[in-house]
Amino acid sequence: MVTRQSPSEYLANYHGTYFVDEYMSIRVDMRLYVSGSDLHPDFQRLVNAITPYCVGNPTHHPHLLVIDPARVAALRAERCPTLPATRAVDTDTVWKVASLRRAYMGRGSPMEVFEAAKLAVYAGITTPVAVDSYVTATFGQDCNAFVGNFLGLSPMIGIGMYCERYRPPGQSPQVEAAGTYSYCPAIADPGQIRPGDLLVVYGERDQRGLPYRHIGVVEAFQPDPPRPVTIGRAPPVAMSTSGRLTRVEWGQAGDWEQHYREVTVAFEVGGRTPWPPVQPACHVPITDANLTRIYGNGAKLYFLSSAAIRERFANRQTQVADRVDL
Repeated sequence: MVTRQSPSEYLANYHGTYFVDEYMSIRVDMRLYVSGSDLHPDFQRLVNAITPYCVGNPTHHPHLLVIDPARVAALRAERCPTLPATRAVDTDTVWKVASLRRAYMGRGSPMEVFEAAKLAVYAGITTPVAVDSYVTATFGQDCNAFVGNFLGLSPMIGIGMYCERYRPPGQSPQVEAAGTYSYCPAIADPGQIRPGDLLVVYGERDQRGLPYRHIGVVEAFQPDPPRPVTIGRAPPVAMSTSGRLTRVEWGQAGDWEQHYREVTVAFEVGGRTPWPPVQPACHVPITDANLTRIYGNGAKLYFLSSAAIRERFANRQTQVADRVDL
């Protein structure tokens, strides 16, 4: 059984980790922020270069792209002359076009990026010497892609599908399946925030009309000592309303320092979520001037419990979406 990594351990897979198999060693060190679903042009270059040397056609077999062992010699000579003749070419892997597509559209898991980069070497798009730099210059992701891959669901899930039970029509089968499990209830008591829970910024609506502006993962939360808090007409209760939060996220381009940070937070309690189903929720007002310019005045940071997802996909083996672990 493969146990679930902590958020920071998972983040490290994107920042300078060497992925090694019997065929190749590649350093995955991603820095780019890629928002949206635009395909990098190298995806089509790769498919065009590899298809003649494969069993199956990605147009008719969208989930399988298998290298044909009988054509490996031609592949080596014509597409990758820099690959040493003594080095084997991977003829065992079932290459999933959907997985390669995710890597090239900013939605790839670390292993999917590794597999795409390895195939890019075979396709002659890059070389064994330059592949590490190629990964850094080509692959990226955004906040909900990182969260979806960390949780083991789908990197295509929008932030709202973690907040609301409503599921918009017209979703792909993968997103629809993952959305069955993606709902996370809001957390009302800051003392109940646990590692692996989600943090969501709710602010002014963006150009798409969506108020869900950012999502990340809690690495750790150290609450301050509780104090008496009065909520409505109820008697005072002891509750922590501040503490030290360690957060892991992919909200901008950059290295480890941009994606892992520790901050002191002060909560407001006794409120409710501004989205349905309305439920008790604590939040942190966003007052930083740079962030209010991005998210708007009145933006708030809410926290969601992902305990049910973490329990269901604890060993990272049972995957809803057709993806390559990690």
